[in-house]
Amino acid sequence: MINNINEVNPTYSILKKKLKSFNFKIEEESIRNGESLFNYYNCKSCSGLLVNPRECKICEFLFCFKCVFSKNKSICPNCKANPCEVKKISLVTKNTLNNFFQFICPFDCNAIIKYQELKLHILNECKKSLKIYSCDLCNEKFENSKNLEDNRIITHNDICPNLNIDCCYCKKSFRKDSLKEHVAECEEKFKECEKCQIQYKESSQDFNHSEKLCDLISGIISIIHE
Repeated sequence: MINNINEVNPTYSILKKKLKSFNFKIEEESIRNGESLFNYYNCKSCSGLLVNPRECKICEFLFCFKCVFSKNKSICPNCKANPCEVKKISLVTKNTLNNFFQFICPFDCNAIIKYQELKLHILNECKKSLKIYSCDLCNEKFENSKNLEDNRIITHNDICPNLNIDCCYCKKSFRKDSLKEHVAECEEKFKECEKCQIQYKESSQDFNHSEKLCDLISGIISIIHE
């Protein structure tokens, strides 16, 4: 029986996903600055404010990256070019988006953020955005997690194969999968002699559990019980 084990919980890292891998939409109703420009900078595919925008090389149509390159599709929503070849947006478009638009966080955390701060907010500040966490001990990934309260992460704390746990007897750390074997043989664990019922440590220098002493103590115990 393993008792009083002090677990050292694994730590977790947030994997920095690119903005194009987040699936969300910035509605017109959430715009708090730049409303007059919305019709010029909204995606004609999802009708939301452009997110991670791209421009079709053929028709120069603006759209969200996710709206064209989701589910292995790459068709221009406007000219129907297939595959759709894209280019980076112009500096004017980029500066307009960054400098004029503010909106409520698309994950309903109620924060009002600037367009240029969108990625930073989602990855590091927003408490409601879905992130990818990775266990630093075994590198297992947990996608679409809001925070470390995710039940999958809590459960992983107990089953991570690389989790280090301190032996309650010798206080040395062992991987979870090898701890039980160590505890069974740990020299710092108290053992009880079946004959004389004395508990002792095999590594102890102060007590020598010799056969002669064992016979003496067991004899005394038998006399007491008579």
